[in-house]
Amino acid sequence: MFAHQHLEWSMEEWRKVLYTDECKLKFSSDDRRMQVWRKSRERFSDPCIHERDKYGGPNVMVWLGISLQGKTELIFLNEGTVTS
Repeated sequence: MFAHQHLEWSMEEWRKVLYTDECKLKFSSDDRRMQVWRKSRERFSDPCIHERDKYGGPNVMVWLGISLQGKTELIFLNEGTVTS
């Protein structure tokens, strides 16, 4: 772990460290289950099955950094991923 490898660092050295991460927040269920609306004799009939979240639903990607100095602004990303 990074912190354990740098136990001997001074506070001045730790002030230069910025931890960052990105996260995708989804605004819908992610269970990928199917809903079945049927009458008792229509078991697994294709017209009765409706897949939920077929296209993943609405989401937003965010990025944030924290350090001993504080935190960065929360950045909202349009698409794609963040690389270092």
